[in-house]
Amino acid sequence: MEDWTFVSLGNEQNFGIRTTGLEEKAAACQMLVCYARELKEHFVNYVEETVKLMVPLLKFYSMTSPCNGRRLLSLSPRVCADPGSEYLQSTWSYICPNLLAAISVEIDVDVKIDLLRSLARCIELLGVGCLNNEQMQELLQIMIKSFSGHFERQEERLARRKEEDYDEGVEEKLEDQNDDDVYILERLGDIIHVLFATHKEGFIPVFNQLLPYASKLLSQDHPWTDQQWGLCIFDDLIEYTGSASLSFQDTF
Repeated sequence: MEDWTFVSLGNEQNFGIRTTGLEEKAAACQMLVCYARELKEHFVNYVEETVKLMVPLLKFYSMTSPCNGRRLLSLSPRVCADPGSEYLQSTWSYICPNLLAAISVEIDVDVKIDLLRSLARCIELLGVGCLNNEQMQELLQIMIKSFSGHFERQEERLARRKEEDYDEGVEEKLEDQNDDDVYILERLGDIIHVLFATHKEGFIPVFNQLLPYASKLLSQDHPWTDQQWGLCIFDDLIEYTGSASLSFQDTF
């Protein structure tokens, strides 16, 4: 059917989106992204109105342009210039809960990757205090769920390779799934990096709850990509927390 896009949710469930007009909306979003990127602080007078238009799009699935709104939201704090300004903090307080909520329920890998990237950029710019305790705990649960899913899918792929109908076609699909998981893992690593870079040893209490997953990445029976990102995480721990990292030396 023309002007319709159908999306699978798994379990033989599908839904259709009427795409008439979405290309125009996507083009408009892309233009706003370009304006914000090029104008920088000169775009500040339009941030509030633009953010109010874009944040609701975090809840809307669009095959035509899954990330323009996310890109603009990650640019919005940058154009407000001073990370400590009341205007920027007010803008971020509106974006943050919606961004976290969108990440927690997103099922499309490409969109989730872009959402996680946007969150990392915002944390990097805004620094300590950009997440209150409730939001930090929400982010922690997102990361725990993502790490758990990562390891569960690894086990599923190993089991799938032992089944009787395993062939090259199956392996190709499994490799695609693995690539998706690696991309998500990279973004989780980015978020942990910026949290250590901005919060230093203040992030350790939260990291303690991620420690079992970070340690598991280093296991010798895990893929090299897991080990690579596990090393990056502990490298950040050492670099940004200094002597406080000594309590973890038995882990790494």
